[in-house]
Amino acid sequence: MATLSIRPRRTKDNRFPQAVGPLARWRKGDARIALRADGSVVRRISSGTWTVITLKGKAKKGLTVDEVNEVVIAAGYTRAPDR
Repeated sequence: MATLSIRPRRTKDNRFPQAVGPLARWRKGDARIALRADGSVVRRISSGTWTVITLKGKAKKGLTVDEVNEVVIAAGYTRAPDR
């Protein structure tokens, strides 16, 4: 299981890190996919539960919105509005 938001590690300089939300979201019917701040792609499997997925031919982390968008749009997903 994974979370949608990414929280940086607590350090001496950053004692109270703020969570960073997703960069982009896509939807297809009830299915939801999001690109997290660390560049990994997650899929919603139930209310509040996300799992990391790997896109065919792509790295697991470090992806950009444009890279994910071309693969996800080809699969029939539409871009969800940012919150």
